[in-house]
Amino acid sequence: MATVRSGGPDDAVLPARSGPEPLSADAPALAVDLGGTKLLVGIVDHGGRVLAEDRIATPREGPESVARAIRDLARELRASLSLGTAPLAGVGVAVAGPTDHDRGVVYDPPNLNGWRDETPFGPLLARELKETVHLENDANAAALGEAWVGAGRGVRDLVYITVSTGIGGGFILGGRLYRGANGTAGEVGHTIVDPDGPLCHCGNRGCLEALASGTAIARQAREAVARGDRTELHRLADRPEEITAAAVAEAAHAGDPLSADLYRRAGARIGLVLSNFMALLNPAMIVVGGGVSKTGELLFRPLRDAMAARVYPRPARGVKLVPAALGDNVGIIGAAALIYHHAGGQF
Repeated sequence: MATVRSGGPDDAVLPARSGPEPLSADAPALAVDLGGTKLLVGIVDHGGRVLAEDRIATPREGPESVARAIRDLARELRASLSLGTAPLAGVGVAVAGPTDHDRGVVYDPPNLNGWRDETPFGPLLARELKETVHLENDANAAALGEAWVGAGRGVRDLVYITVSTGIGGGFILGGRLYRGANGTAGEVGHTIVDPDGPLCHCGNRGCLEALASGTAIARQAREAVARGDRTELHRLADRPEEITAAAVAEAAHAGDPLSADLYRRAGARIGLVLSNFMALLNPAMIVVGGGVSKTGELLFRPLRDAMAARVYPRPARGVKLVPAALGDNVGIIGAAALIYHHAGGQF
C-alpha cells in the first residue's frame, strides 16, 4: 500500500535549471531505489520532499519483471496523489551495482537474479514508463542526495561513504558527482587495506569491505566464537546466523570487550582509508551513512581517532566528519537528485 508523506527539508533550493526543457516547479520526480532484496519507489518533489512511497520485495525473475513492478507501483503512487497523467520531471533509479549512467546500463549486479553481465535497464524502464530515465549506482546517488538536501547541503566538495552489508561511496567534487572514466569511481569498499587480508567477493584480498563492513564484523565475531574467545556472543553460539553486526553492536554497548574491539578495528580501518581520501581529494566534509553508522560513537570514535593520527595537517584543516541525514530514504532522494542535478548541472 502506498504511503503518502509530508514534511522533509522545507528550505532546499532546486539548482539553477539549464537545457532546452526547463523543469516545472510543480513537476515531481519518480524515484526508484533498486536493491537486491527490496524495491522502493517514491514520488519526490523539487525540494527533496518524499510525497509518497511504497516498497515491495525485489522481483526475482529478471529486469523485465522489475520494470513492470516499478510501472505498477508508479501508477499506484500517482493515484494516491491524484496526479493523473500529469508529466513528471523524470525518473531516477539508484541501483545496487556498477552502472554506465550515460547509456543506462547495469553491469553484472551481484544481488539481482536473472540480470545479464550488461543490462540496458534504463532504456527498458523508459519504454515501460514512457518517461526519461536516469540511472546511477546507489552509493553515487546517495552522495548526490546528501549533497542536495542532506548532511552536505551547500557543500561543494564532499566524500560520502556508506557502511552496511558492504561498503560503498561517492564523491562530490566542485559541486558535481565524480563518476570517473567509466562510471566506477567511488568504490571505497574495494580500496586495499591489507594485501594479505581476507578474500573479498571482488577477487582481491584485504579490501576495506572484507575487513570493516557489517558482513565482515559479523564474520569476525563468528570466528571469535568458534575459537572459544571470551565474549557475551557465546549465548548465540548455537545459532551462528544470529551473530550479525547489529548483535555485535548490542553486545558492545552492553560492555562486551571483544565486540567493542571489533568495532574499534573496523572504525580504525575506515579512518585509515578516509585519511587517504583527505590527502588526495581535500574534501570539506565526509558524510558517513549506512546501517553500521547507526551505532554512533561505537564506530565514529575509532574512526575519528584513526583520521587524527594519520591525516596530513593541511587538508584536515576545517574538514567536518558527520553522520548522514537522510536515513532509509537516501536511495529515493538520491534517485530524485539525479533528475534535478542533471537539470541544473551543479549544486
